[in-house]
Amino acid sequence: MWAMGAPWDDQVVRQGGRLMGLGDNGIIPTDESFGGNIMESDSGGHTGFFDGESDSIRNQGAVIAGQYDKVQLE
Repeated sequence: MWAMGAPWDDQVVRQGGRLMGLGDNGIIPTDESFGGNIMESDSGGHTGFFDGESDSIRNQGAVIAGQYDKVQLE
């Protein structure tokens, strides 16, 4: 399982998902206890995940290509 979050996600998206009942027992994919691989992101928000020269898009590309050893993790 691969997940990525933007820096402001902790206060908005991640906690919002938790409050809305997403995730088993309040655990969401970007939580360490979920057990997923959390990719490094240099984006200020979700739309930046797709910036052409970003770490975010390189990490996504590596996962899609099955080159997991090239993914930068948090």
